[in-house]
Amino acid sequence: MSLAQQPADTEPSSRAHGAAVRVLLVEDEAMVALNLEALVEELGHTVVGIAATRAQALDLARHQPPQVAVVDVNLLDGRTGLQIADELAAAFGTIVVIATGNPEGIACGGAITTVVRKPYADAALLDAVRQAAGAALDQVHQAKASVQQVSGGA
Repeated sequence: MSLAQQPADTEPSSRAHGAAVRVLLVEDEAMVALNLEALVEELGHTVVGIAATRAQALDLARHQPPQVAVVDVNLLDGRTGLQIADELAAAFGTIVVIATGNPEGIACGGAITTVVRKPYADAALLDAVRQAAGAALDQVHQAKASVQQVSGGA
């Protein structure tokens, strides 16, 4: 599977909070991954890559840390999606949307903001990505406010 490195359409009206976020897609089914890529780009966000394994996901994240990730649970290297979600959140503060055909026992909380059952309606995934992008942008704004408080700047 090739990496998706093309810049997304950046029309402001399609973005959460008027700003684009970097999104990593972790999906081992090529057709599903390409559909995900199109949906994310439709929102005006930048897809930093598509990974089919834990190693690929972490390698892509090290090169371009994602603010949001859409992660399947069962990948080419096994049931590694939840581990990937935890690692992305811990290392990069990534907000994670889980998209899986087996959502039983997966709870929102911590790194995971939303669980979307596959096969999903495009609208459900778009809503989940919008919500995650909003949370990621809120993190950025909170971090900037904290820095300004500490430095005494405006």
